[in-house]
Amino acid sequence: MAREAIASGDVRYRSAAQRDRAKATIEAILQKPRAGTHATLKFDEVLPPKKATDESARLFEKYSAISERLGYGKISVLSTDFRGGGDISYVAPYAAAALVDIGANGSGEHSPQETLNVDSLVMQSQRAALLMLGLNQPASTVE
Repeated sequence: MAREAIASGDVRYRSAAQRDRAKATIEAILQKPRAGTHATLKFDEVLPPKKATDESARLFEKYSAISERLGYGKISVLSTDFRGGGDISYVAPYAAAALVDIGANGSGEHSPQETLNVDSLVMQSQRAALLMLGLNQPASTVE
């Protein structure tokens, strides 16, 4: 048996309660080590969970409608099973509604192979600008 082993992993969760249950489950497993072994657990929370809200869903629908009006088509929400995290998670608890992942398109996120589709900046900027305009104007003046 190896004298020492280190394992690392990534736990994704939708809420603080789900995070706490996952952590408790892992800790319970570690409390029953094999003979002659021991284990410790260290959790580093990189991003807090971003709770899905009705307000954020309505904001996303406005964003998608703007995309359609611009001729870019409807945007679909990814299942939470396939979404990553975003910086918005830090401030989302303090906002009435919040969107994530509305920046430029690309591939290979957070890797040496990361790319940016520069042409997507025009589309994303138009969507964001019209959304912000609409949020700051009476509905009848933006439609």
